[in-house]
Amino acid sequence: MATATRTVPEICLSARHAARALAALDTATKDTALAAIAGALIARTDEIVEANGRDMQASRAAGLDAALLD
Repeated sequence: MATATRTVPEICLSARHAARALAALDTATKDTALAAIAGALIARTDEIVEANGRDMQASRAAGLDAALLD
């Protein structure tokens, strides 16, 4: 998985723009987009779980409260 290089505000702004664009689409197109997203998540499950494990380990090592790790 690629390392993130964008800031949280940049990602949020991109998401807001994408939400507006998606809202204007017809249902069939939205369904197709959601199916593609789901397929990509399924295809990369192992990679996502591995990256999450690294993040969790780093967070524990940094002393984050257990409530933040849930």
